Amino acid sequence: MNGSTGLEREVTEFLIKWQPQSSAAYVLLSSTYAALVKWGLVEEVRHIMDERRVRKNQSISWIEIENEVHSFTLSDGLHPMKETIYSALGHLNNQIEDNAPYLTEG
Repeated sequence: MNGSTGLEREVTEFLIKWQPQSSAAYVLLSSTYAALVKWGLVEEVRHIMDERRVRKNQSISWIEIENEVHSFTLSDGLHPMKETIYSALGHLNNQIEDNAPYLTEG
């Protein structure tokens, strides 16, 4: 964040006032506080989201296998090619770990 967290906080707080039902600004603000290790403020943002019934949109991932794009969510166990997709993701993860061990935790 390199010192810009004050500006980020101001911008996200403005966005929250401008579009109070949009989850994007809340998520950004929460992430900013988390990066600053201000867990109390992270909880406060989440509490405000709960009070206002603002929900974070579920993320969607895409992967291309044999020139066909497949999309899925974290909890999606229904995709007909889920075994192939998870296998491909596992292979990619192994390649990343083998070629750039400094990117993984541990």
